[in-house]
Amino acid sequence: MPRQEAGAERFLQLWFLDDHPAGSWEALFAGQSAALEGAGLGRLLWASPFIPTVVGTDTYTDQLWAPGTGSGGAGEGTR
Repeated sequence: MPRQEAGAERFLQLWFLDDHPAGSWEALFAGQSAALEGAGLGRLLWASPFIPTVVGTDTYTDQLWAPGTGSGGAGEGTR
């Protein structure tokens, strides 16, 4: 994505969910791009769920690399 001067035309929106994003992604977020563009308000450049880790555990670390690539961590075989 090319860089441009920051200005009033940029907008960042964060959503904090109580449940896993997979359960509500389709209903809440899948249509956002079409709705923004259809209303002439702008265009959606990127949308992605974020699942926080559980501090002090290895929860979700198994998902940082592709299956069968070992435990090289982020940067080795990432998706």
